[in-house]
Amino acid sequence: MNSHKNGMRFLCTFIFLIFFLARSVSAEILEEGNVPKTTSHFSLSTDSKFFRGGLAIPVFSDPTESQLLYTPSHLDINSLTNNDFGTNNSNGLVISGEITVQAASATFTVNFLNSGNTDATGQVCGTFPNSVQAVFTAAANIWGSILQSSVPISIDACWASFSGNVLGYAGSQHSTKDFSGAPIEGTWYPIALANALAGSDLQPNQSDIFATFNSNFSWYYGIDGSTPSSQQDLLSVILHEIGHGLGFSGSAAYSNGLGNWGSGGFQDIYDNFIKDASGNKITDTSVYPNPSASLGSLLTSNNLWFTGSNAVTANNSANVKLYAPATWSSGSSYSHLDYNTFNNTSNQLMVYAISPGEAIHDPGPVGKGLLADLGWQLAGDSSIPGKATLVSPSGSITDSTPTYAWNAVSGTTWYYLWVKDSSSGSKIKTWYTASAAGCSAGTGTCSVTPSDSLEAGAGIWWIQTYNTSGYGPWSSGKTFDLTTTSVPGKATLVTPSGSITDSTPTYTWNAVSGTTWYYLWVKDSSSGSKIKTWYTASAAGCSAGTGTCSVTPSDSLEAGAGTWWIQTYNTSGYGPWSSGKMFDLTATSVSGKATLVTPSGSITDSTPTYTWNAVSGATWYYLWVKDSSSGSKIKTWYTASAAGCSAGTGTCSVTPSDSLEAGAGTWWIQTYNTSGYGPWSSGKTFDLTTTSAPGKATLVTPSGSITDSTPTYTWNAVSGATWYYLWVKDSSSGSKIKTWYTASAAGCSADTGTCSVTPSTSLEIGTGTWWIQTYNTSGYGPWSSGKNFEHSFF
Repeated sequence: MNSHKNGMRFLCTFIFLIFFLARSVSAEILEEGNVPKTTSHFSLSTDSKFFRGGLAIPVFSDPTESQLLYTPSHLDINSLTNNDFGTNNSNGLVISGEITVQAASATFTVNFLNSGNTDATGQVCGTFPNSVQAVFTAAANIWGSILQSSVPISIDACWASFSGNVLGYAGSQHSTKDFSGAPIEGTWYPIALANALAGSDLQPNQSDIFATFNSNFSWYYGIDGSTPSSQQDLLSVILHEIGHGLGFSGSAAYSNGLGNWGSGGFQDIYDNFIKDASGNKITDTSVYPNPSASLGSLLTSNNLWFTGSNAVTANNSANVKLYAPATWSSGSSYSHLDYNTFNNTSNQLMVYAISPGEAIHDPGPVGKGLLADLGWQLAGDSSIPGKATLVSPSGSITDSTPTYAWNAVSGTTWYYLWVKDSSSGSKIKTWYTASAAGCSAGTGTCSVTPSDSLEAGAGIWWIQTYNTSGYGPWSSGKTFDLTTTSVPGKATLVTPSGSITDSTPTYTWNAVSGTTWYYLWVKDSSSGSKIKTWYTASAAGCSAGTGTCSVTPSDSLEAGAGTWWIQTYNTSGYGPWSSGKMFDLTATSVSGKATLVTPSGSITDSTPTYTWNAVSGATWYYLWVKDSSSGSKIKTWYTASAAGCSAGTGTCSVTPSDSLEAGAGTWWIQTYNTSGYGPWSSGKTFDLTTTSAPGKATLVTPSGSITDSTPTYTWNAVSGATWYYLWVKDSSSGSKIKTWYTASAAGCSADTGTCSVTPSTSLEIGTGTWWIQTYNTSGYGPWSSGKNFEHSFF
């Protein structure tokens, strides 16, 4: 098990700032005060199993007055009266120690840090008023009736005084990956979720979530939603911050135009569901390199979407828009629902903003769906799935490979299809995921089309449901009776017929109703059979049983007389052979002599493009090149298509990768078609003059202190250099990176400007040095001077 032990790695230190400004005033960033930006520890253990620490990221609220002042809890908490929770007076009795709240489907333990203790960020805690304990009890009851976990969820709570407009912050203490029960490997899960999935405490004696709140605010300690417009609803803030600690946050970050994600090369489970508007995952490095400016642009594009199926279903089957403003706001961006979309709706708890007088006591259907996509089992979802209702096939059918359709069953992740036909034993017994059956949302119809062919006669089929809670009941059986059609009739052939000149003709015949396969048999002037191949009606383009069928085998016929036939087939048996159709292939003459164009005379390119005039009827060209070295340099066949002259007109050209030696050389072209080899062209001479070896590179970055373990290496381009060799040594023994890059790969093939590469190899903490050596076909250039750097976490 790998884990971010005591990690605070997500550190969804999602901090609320309060605004007491008038309606319709645009949002602004207020003073944060002395809230820490990172936890007091931030390190990776030597065995790479534990990651400690993270960023404390503030979240700012909008000054716009809320239009939906009260979102009640789904849980009836009327019995938890304000009297039970003490007074709405911060001067009430003080508390310490811990409370345990055994809610409907999960247990929460809240440890109230004593005055003088410090939280995960190093913030000194003060004394909790008695009223706060009551609100935490209500929050734990609400979350504990939404989520299911057999492992208690523990929270370290701190009541602190700090300047600025920060209401509080919270996050997951640590994270883990590749534990028993992890749905996706190589993915970090917040520890509370990981414990729930594993069914055991993976980090015993460690708290799961930390939460710190600002004692300087005027708080409303009630739970009835009657929050005065001059006070902040504490229950709403606690519910929001616990949500982040449960996993409502991702690892994406933005700095100096570059976006990045992950820790140690691994994604957070939240990151796994984020896509752009085109459906590309942000973790797809083929689209968005990590780190990169393109990823940075996406993170500030106002175009980020959470695409988990549960959240999407809760959002009226639409992808869920996330908050991604043009100006990156750490903690607010990426890890909240989009403000303009979800504020003043039932899903507003997890937007980035909260207003005085606003009470939000439920995460809403989208928030719950998002947590379910991360892996949380929602309350009421633990039962095994129900019984499926079958749709088709039913009654009389004629398709021996029918599509099996049934109504989706909510909560089902797998379906087992069992089919018995008129033959002895079972015909089909196969598991299908809900996704493979096209019904992963748990609604609509599921359908699969196995390739197994049924025997004619009576049959019956069933479906059994399954999810991680167990096997659901078998469906009622659905009977069918397969009546197969008679064997198909005789095909009527169309072409080829009579005189032809194409040695690879297209064979065309009229479709025969009821035929599923066609057998093509061709004999040409050579001895034996030339072609004997089965084609499905679909492959022949006539699966509807009407119109014409056609196939074009790659086999070349010999010149002379030949005959071809078609036989039909379906599950009832073989149909008759067609009448034979005769043809006579007259081959074209061998192709003529090619006229060469370039290279010619003096050249400087060691990998030139060879160009010649196309020769009518030539299907292949043979390139032969001799340079100043001994022997032949290039001897390669190219199709006319590969040379860009399949029409037999215009010019042909190829650019082999073989580098020529400096000096005099000659090249030739020979033509070819199925009638034989054409003549060699006249030789075309050239003289290659190479440039001198390139000069010394001047390094730019990295230099001095750096915090990025996979930095971009930048240097000034060197005229004439076609390759650059990057050599990096860090604080570990030996060389860290020794890699050749083409000038094109380094973005400086024009020999001007700067070159840059970003290797994926991570540097160790400490001092290091890097160098660049240049190269072209004339030889190796000198090494650059070394550039020193110092890699640290901060």
